[in-house]
Amino acid sequence: ERLLAFGADVHAVDPHVDPARVSSHVPLCDLTAAELEAADAVVVLTDHRCFDWDLVSRHARFVFDTRHRLDGPHVEHI
Repeated sequence: ERLLAFGADVHAVDPHVDPARVSSHVPLCDLTAAELEAADAVVVLTDHRCFDWDLVSRHARFVFDTRHRLDGPHVEHI
């Protein structure tokens, strides 16, 4: 909600979430190279095994990883 309030264009990827529980302002999308490349930043909030972490690592410009799934020069952790 805060990112939206700042004017961010937010997309979400989570095959386990009920779409009815996601804001209508946040489209659910598939994890694709095109989606990752279009994003200024990727925020990792879950560490589902079904995600292709190599795809994220190869195509995301910047990753803010709260689950410590990825490493590299374009990844930051908390």
